[in-house]
Amino acid sequence: MTETTTLGKFEQPITGKKLTWVLVIVCVNILLMGAIFAVDWMVFLYEEIIFVGMEYPKPFGLKQTLFTGVAKSGNSVLCLFIVLIVLDNRIDKKDWILLFGAFLCMVPTDIIMRIIDLAPGLDASTPIFMVGGVLSIFAHFLLLFRHGRKFPYWRKSSRDLLPKKTIFQKLWLPILIYGSAVVAITILWKDMAVIDHLIIGPVYTLFFTTNTWIAWEAVRYKLYPKRNGIFAAIGVTLWYLTEVVGEIFNVQIGLASSVAFQLVWMVYGPGILLLALSGIRYKE
Repeated sequence: MTETTTLGKFEQPITGKKLTWVLVIVCVNILLMGAIFAVDWMVFLYEEIIFVGMEYPKPFGLKQTLFTGVAKSGNSVLCLFIVLIVLDNRIDKKDWILLFGAFLCMVPTDIIMRIIDLAPGLDASTPIFMVGGVLSIFAHFLLLFRHGRKFPYWRKSSRDLLPKKTIFQKLWLPILIYGSAVVAITILWKDMAVIDHLIIGPVYTLFFTTNTWIAWEAVRYKLYPKRNGIFAAIGVTLWYLTEVVGEIFNVQIGLASSVAFQLVWMVYGPGILLLALSGIRYKE
């Protein structure tokens, strides 16, 4: 399914100083994520030990510190910077534009969510949260088009080139992904109603599950270079897990929501980093 084309000046494999700069940014990003995990979990465990048995929210009252709020936004900006500086080393023009557009939606979304986490009067039921949610849907929509290019399930010309598959081979992957989302929504349905997420929740779920499915199909059908496809698929899968644990936090069901908050950036941070790295043309 991959095409052999003559590489232009903007599709050269990344090497030399450019590769070094990308590796430096990746290292800084990972160090930031480590610091975020350490501070978030320190605050959480402090509340659990000192204020054990008390009702939520605990008197310490922090969803996150100012440091972790700024650092999480910094993670997203660094990922966007990776996409920008590898313009000369992209897979192709359309892939880069779609990935760049997705990050232009992701970065303001992450900033909005960090503001909500830091401001005591804001939560998942406020209009600003909906703005972040809509921007995030746009990001998923752009990634959906990115990973679904030449997608064989809706292109007859591509389907005809594929080996025949049994019904099980065709359906096990979407059943696994969509089925797990249905289970999660069913468990959280009553709590989602409290924060008016009965519409945006399922709509958003449809986007990130479809994106996850198509990204893994792109790996299966070799629509991307192997490393890029795997980076992208793992990245959107981690984003899928982010949305699940994020909604558990949004519905505010006590200890489970507090634990979920500590898990959000542990999956989302590495996920967007892998997405940024998935747009680079590497040496074969």
